[in-house]
Amino acid sequence: MRSLGLLSRFCVNPIPPAQDGDRARRFYRDVLGLDLLTGPTDHPMVFGAAQGSSIALSEMPERIPPPYPTEGNLTSLNEFVG
Repeated sequence: MRSLGLLSRFCVNPIPPAQDGDRARRFYRDVLGLDLLTGPTDHPMVFGAAQGSSIALSEMPERIPPPYPTEGNLTSLNEFVG
């Protein structure tokens, strides 16, 4: 089994943008099977993932995605380097 590495002790909470909130909500809830933790029209919409992690989608209809993958995660820098 491969080690999860340096970040394995942290929850991962990505906040990806979504151009179409309704479509994204259906995908994360109905296709991926994640639990919607916020109300059906709340912004951002938050889905529960594994082991205390979550995904919070921020609807941004005007945003054009870049042609390369991007991702951002929030964690306490002090916990990470401490």
